[in-house]
Amino acid sequence: MKTEKSSERTLQAVLNEGIQFLTEHGIEQATLLAERLLQGLLDCKRFELYLNSEQPLSSPQREIYFSFLKQRAKNIPSQYILGRADFMDFTFQVTPSVLIPRPETELLVEKVVQTVDSAGFETKELEILDVGTGSGNIAVSLALYLPKASVWAVDISDEALQVARLNAMRNEVGHRIRFLRSDLFQAIPSGKRYDLIVSNPPYLSERDMQTLAPEISHEPAAALFGGPRGTEFIERFITEAPGFLAESGGLFFEIGAAQAATVTDMLERWGWKDFEIFKDYSGWNRVVMARWKI
Repeated sequence: MKTEKSSERTLQAVLNEGIQFLTEHGIEQATLLAERLLQGLLDCKRFELYLNSEQPLSSPQREIYFSFLKQRAKNIPSQYILGRADFMDFTFQVTPSVLIPRPETELLVEKVVQTVDSAGFETKELEILDVGTGSGNIAVSLALYLPKASVWAVDISDEALQVARLNAMRNEVGHRIRFLRSDLFQAIPSGKRYDLIVSNPPYLSERDMQTLAPEISHEPAAALFGGPRGTEFIERFITEAPGFLAESGGLFFEIGAAQAATVTDMLERWGWKDFEIFKDYSGWNRVVMARWKI
């Protein structure tokens, strides 16, 4: 990788250096990642990189960009390098204290919103609980898409809650989300009931954790590891949730691609009578919707 003393100082030249550097370090999708990091630095769209390819970059800009590249060569996710991630139609701050929001989880939010719309609850002042909120991406998105809703967001990590609060304030829904440190439902007041309970729970098994991609190993283990089999946390979630779910309320949560049969067995065993599993856009079983019926 050329240094700032190089005579090639245009945007295109620096981008080419970035692509070459990542390629030499064995980083997959080197072009995409080099572009993404430069976009993040310049706060621009991809097409603008090429539209303004002859634009000169200052020495400080190049130094920052090269520092980004060096971090990415160490398999640090680009979202952590840039400090932000896109989710739904919004941008969220992310740090190594929180899981990076993923496109699959957008389906979870979409199913919640669709269910509310189809049930005619748009004008109802819904009470929603987001368990394991992390960056707050689910809670904040639901607050934005469902302006009549009141949202509670819980997490066991104080650091994650700090990030989530900041994201709520930046998206101007901080006044509608209550944040609470809690291990699942442990700190929820007795007798409290929610119309909707949602979660992207940890669901990786011990075996999964041993074979993580290098980038994912930088994310918080507590947000990934769901127990030796991967479904222990989910089982706690579905067994404790009925005590906090309003009559005719709904439970929505994400699962691993190969966990549908195990989760179906759990739901039936613990008395859930009405549930459905939706596939994500890659065709994998991903989101569970369940109602508690006696």
